[in-house]
Amino acid sequence: MWQLGRNEEARNLFDQTFAQANQGGDKSLLIAAYQFSGGMALSQRRFKEAKVGIRRAHALAGTQDAKAATETKRLLGLVQAFSGAPQAGELSGKEAVVMAKQSGDAWLISRAEMTLAEIMLKNNEARPALEIALRAQENLTRSEQHESQWRAWLIAARASQQTGDNLKASEYALHAGDVLTKLRDKWGAEAFKSYLHRPDIQNSRKQLGQILAKYN
Repeated sequence: MWQLGRNEEARNLFDQTFAQANQGGDKSLLIAAYQFSGGMALSQRRFKEAKVGIRRAHALAGTQDAKAATETKRLLGLVQAFSGAPQAGELSGKEAVVMAKQSGDAWLISRAEMTLAEIMLKNNEARPALEIALRAQENLTRSEQHESQWRAWLIAARASQQTGDNLKASEYALHAGDVLTKLRDKWGAEAFKSYLHRPDIQNSRKQLGQILAKYN
């Protein structure tokens, strides 16, 4: 629900999940609830709220649940980077990539790498960000993960723009636009329209539009 921008419905479900997890003492469910609610707050650019949820999920996950620990570390890196601690965010992002590779889960690896690329781009490390984004994009293409794939192309476009390679910035931006169209066709008009209401997606589409307008 929250990934489609349907925040009110998602919040109601989160409240129910928290109640069930606390009542039943279900640690895994509680980790998931904090993780997803933190992710939703992050998508809405409510960084203080996101940090609380993600840190709680991270503390509960510890090292016993490798998948949950990797995902919460990834989210922690993002929220740190966007709330005034970019170096700490990059460290968390790199740790998330290591943890993902140890798990051997291709989906986790791609998501962690894309997050690290975004953080490094924010830290003005465009060249390594570009390399990582393109590597993540290749894996996402094979698994047809269009929602993450178009954003990986956008990171590559922005990184190329920072390095002064306008031709590649244009090329990667066009790829991002093409994949975004595929996502619309896959999800349908209603779900896609709701998705576009997310503040983070609105910001990303604005960045994409600016690159396309400048170089095409």
